Amino acid sequence: MGGGRRHGFTLIELLVVLVITAALAAVVAANLPAGARRQEFLARWQDFVTDLRAQQARAVFTGSIRRVRIRTVPPAYAVGSGPYRDFPPGTRLVQASGATPLGDPLEILFYPDGSSSGFEVTLWHAGRRFRVRVDPETGRIRTG
Repeated sequence: MGGGRRHGFTLIELLVVLVITAALAAVVAANLPAGARRQEFLARWQDFVTDLRAQQARAVFTGSIRRVRIRTVPPAYAVGSGPYRDFPPGTRLVQASGATPLGDPLEILFYPDGSSSGFEVTLWHAGRRFRVRVDPETGRIRTG
């Protein structure tokens, strides 16, 4: 019975595969929270930009001034007199200009003719810059 080759894996080979698999799983698991925080930030950022556009449209439609308030620390925003919506931990407001009044909270106004008080806000999250600018004359909202 001796000359045939055996097929299969040795115990050592199986253990090496298990160790490599465990190491890869640990790396993936360690990066999941950061990915989730980034997704949470991107969702809040998109909500913020959408709410700005909605307030501008409401100002034109209703014929009344609409506002968005921005709190600088911790960064958050509120539509009208509603509750603040916090940006996720790790977000910093690094620049704000043109809001009325310059203070905390900042107040951005949208007028019935489609114009705005004009402003630019820059947030920093996970090493990336996110900026929104509203032209004071046209009310055009741009991100970048």
